Amino acid sequence: MPGTCEESGRLGAGLGRTAEIAKVLSKYGLDWLANSHSPWRIVALPKAIFTRKDHRSQPERVRLALEELGTTYIKLGQAISTRSDLVPANYVKELAKLQDHAPTIPYSDVVQVIQDEFGKTVEELFTMFEVEPMAAASIGQVHRAMLRDGTLAVVKVQRPGVEETVQRDMEVLKDVARLVQGTLPPEYDLDGSLEEFGFTLRNELDYRREGRNADRFRDNFGCDPTLRIPKVHWNLSTKRVLTMERLEGTKVSDVAELESMGVDRTELARECARVVLTQIFEHGFFHADPHPGNLFVLQDGRVALLDFGMIGRLDLPTRESVMRLTIGIGRQDAEAVMEELLILGVAHQPVERQDMKMDLRRVMQNHLELPPREFSFAQMYNDILSTAAQHHIRLQSDLLFLARTIAMCEGLSDTLDKDFSLVDFARDYLEKLYMETRSPVALVERAQEGYIDAAELVVDLPRRTRRLLGQLERGEIQLTAKMADERQLLEHFHRAFNRLSMSVLIAGLVAGLSVLTLTLSPGDRAGFANVGVKLMLVFVMLGGAGLLMAIWRSRHA
Repeated sequence: MPGTCEESGRLGAGLGRTAEIAKVLSKYGLDWLANSHSPWRIVALPKAIFTRKDHRSQPERVRLALEELGTTYIKLGQAISTRSDLVPANYVKELAKLQDHAPTIPYSDVVQVIQDEFGKTVEELFTMFEVEPMAAASIGQVHRAMLRDGTLAVVKVQRPGVEETVQRDMEVLKDVARLVQGTLPPEYDLDGSLEEFGFTLRNELDYRREGRNADRFRDNFGCDPTLRIPKVHWNLSTKRVLTMERLEGTKVSDVAELESMGVDRTELARECARVVLTQIFEHGFFHADPHPGNLFVLQDGRVALLDFGMIGRLDLPTRESVMRLTIGIGRQDAEAVMEELLILGVAHQPVERQDMKMDLRRVMQNHLELPPREFSFAQMYNDILSTAAQHHIRLQSDLLFLARTIAMCEGLSDTLDKDFSLVDFARDYLEKLYMETRSPVALVERAQEGYIDAAELVVDLPRRTRRLLGQLERGEIQLTAKMADERQLLEHFHRAFNRLSMSVLIAGLVAGLSVLTLTLSPGDRAGFANVGVKLMLVFVMLGGAGLLMAIWRSRHA
């Protein structure tokens, strides 16, 4: 029975991987993961042999265990390090140190992957291909190369079997999530978070997506003279191999080398901040891992941005809401900050608005009263997100990517120039951008989009209404209403319906009168205007005045 054998194979592989995980956890003395509720208890080593002499902190041991477990768990730890709203600060700080590195792949395996993908040897595809990799990570490693036309390139090659390993690890993690989900508050949506994490990780396993991300970044920045995005050589790129233009430069964190190059570090800090803020608030498509290893200064002074595997996305309404949130933080407006958090998140329980506003005010005061040298905008942003979580508001993952991006940008700015204030730069940038989005031209463009949406809604309304009525008839939707005074409620409905009818009648008379007048000849039109138009206009004016008076009385009753 092939199906049974295949299922048995998967089960055996899953148990084998579970045993590996349990041994690594045991090695680092994480006995709290081998208790009676743990899915690893059946294969965990006896507690008596757990490492007890390891004086490193528990968060540090968790980080080391994740690094040893490989690709999936390194990526998981990095993802958890962005959840400052849910995870204790000491774990966030430690997991942020996770380095995505791994032993190098044997050159023979690299050659085999390339040949499998293209059906040609390395020598047929490249004039030069360095045996030793320039970098090795958990998913793949990078080699310097030269194309047949002499173009310098870098080639990223995926590790053999990494996709299968990730699949097994995700199955184990799903089992863990099912076991513990019921013991956690609603805001800890492990199933949803794990599904999202798996989606992101699977995207990273497809190098074509990274190539498309790079192309989009280049299109977004167009002819920006200060930024360089490497080109993708699509004829030498597949799901498991990515070939890109090679850009050589100096890491933005190498202060000594930048000094020797004569680079103005203050201006460089401003430029890096501008690039990050432009991605977030103007493009809504941002690099979610802008650490110093992904930012270089080229010999011509331009900044080069590399590695586009981890990307965040914000649609226009979310960008504007984040913009208002950030401006509200700068103004210490707790009411505005609270309103934007409610817009940006999903509340799992009724929110005590007054309590939340007071908590937000305390958080902002605690941070904004710090001396400039001690102030961290990223930390304040994280504390505000944590406050939202404490009030049972769950925020979308891209906002957490945003928090991570801001933290990296702030750390980079501090490295380049300790006197550079990211929060001051961001406030000026955002206030200017916010005013630009409210310019007459921008408002006209948005109004045009609104007209299109309104027209589509009118056209689609009958179909949606029929579908809603059908759902009500079938009992798929249940409505519960409490009527304190049924007669009074019916009277309100009657008055509202009568006003609506009068409005439609008046609008129809005006439209009909206009069309009728245009169809008449000039002579007939003059005669008609003397009698019909005046009577009709008087009726319309009296009806409109009566309607406005009724509306005014109802609002002041």
